[in-house]
Amino acid sequence: MRWTRILLPILVFILALGTAQAQGPTPSGASAGGVGCASVKTDSATGAIRQLTDCGTVDTRRDPETVARGILGGLAPQLGLQRDGRDLALNTVRQTDVATHVRFQQMHKGVPVYLGEVLVQYTTQGKAQWVLNQTIPNLDLDVTPRIEESQARAIATAAAPDAARLRAPATAALVAYAADIAPQLAWRILLPTA
Repeated sequence: MRWTRILLPILVFILALGTAQAQGPTPSGASAGGVGCASVKTDSATGAIRQLTDCGTVDTRRDPETVARGILGGLAPQLGLQRDGRDLALNTVRQTDVATHVRFQQMHKGVPVYLGEVLVQYTTQGKAQWVLNQTIPNLDLDVTPRIEESQARAIATAAAPDAARLRAPATAALVAYAADIAPQLAWRILLPTA
């Protein structure tokens, strides 16, 4: 089955634009000592923290989400996230014999951030091994769409060559989209074509 994905950054952003800003660079304290981790890797273009390693120890007797949120809570200001974790929704938990991996989806005012995820890994011995961060720090975006879902679906359907032959119903979701552009509000339309 071939899937035609139309994320509409070009077709619909023109109509669904919201004003967005990532409010400045990553907060101060982005050094390894500043965040309590042995090493910190940042995005050279934005200064956002992208990877942290060796971030202390945790109590593995608690549930994985609580453990991971505890790790992130202490790092939230440096990552540009809310300290209380309300901008992160649990996505998946995967446990192996040696480590637990907890993945969160970044949310902004109830809207998922496209590709905005944080992955936390800690060992069964309680070592907080690393945090991989692909979130948009300090996101400030109006989440009121300027076009309706039905309009976005119509634009996507008109742009897809095989839209008349869908194998399943099209899906639509409002997302904050920022892949190589300033954050924008967009409709993510998935058209499963023949």
